[in-house]
Amino acid sequence: MLKAYADLCRGPANYGFTEGDIGPSESGELWYCWFPRDPVYTPVDGLDELALRELRSTVDCLANQWQLPIVFKNLYCSMRLGPLSRAFPQARFIWTRRNPVYGAQSLLQMRRQCLGSDTRWASLKPREYESLRHLTPAEQVVAQIFYIERQINKDLRRFFAQDQWREVDYDSFCRSPRETLNSISGWLERDRISLGPRGEVPQSFDAKSVRTTSPEEFDRLRQWVTKYFGETGMATEREQTIFGADGPRSRDRE
Repeated sequence: MLKAYADLCRGPANYGFTEGDIGPSESGELWYCWFPRDPVYTPVDGLDELALRELRSTVDCLANQWQLPIVFKNLYCSMRLGPLSRAFPQARFIWTRRNPVYGAQSLLQMRRQCLGSDTRWASLKPREYESLRHLTPAEQVVAQIFYIERQINKDLRRFFAQDQWREVDYDSFCRSPRETLNSISGWLERDRISLGPRGEVPQSFDAKSVRTTSPEEFDRLRQWVTKYFGETGMATEREQTIFGADGPRSRDRE
């Protein structure tokens, strides 16, 4: 079933699916050894001490194999920051943020390409999933991103010191990946975390931050992003105002 789903997702965007047994992978099945599939969000006390020890031992074995720090790229782990802070109190986190208009556009296209319908949910479910099920697809994917980012922002600040995590802008990384990686290396080396030798890094990547859907649909996505995130979309400097809210600015919530 997983292979059939992966085959559907082949195309101009592979949505994280890679080739071969040793290709890059989010290793979703590995994390399900300790974390539930549904609901995805796991509170800080959601794993017992035995599970925490097993998780820590497994990751330590992987890191010790190469005698280097190990990096995981797994969006679902953003809903597990509480237990991860208990298992790995010295961990560092890199939060990559993309303009939500293009993120929402990508989610809609993933629904259509991989699931055959823009009404079927794709990717990570935030804690507010049940309250989003009645929304239109365009609003739903924007709200999905909003509530996921709000949860990440809250839990990073709650469970980790500010110098244990940093944000990376997706488009900036794609324009200058070498500069971004140098900055990350410097950040980690200040805490005596050595990354070892680095392979060749391309000068740039195609960010694909362009409209690929109809003008009408793209405008609807932009309107929902403005409603949820504010005029600038990312609004990093006003984060406390935006993420401190209970939802869209123009909507009353209890």
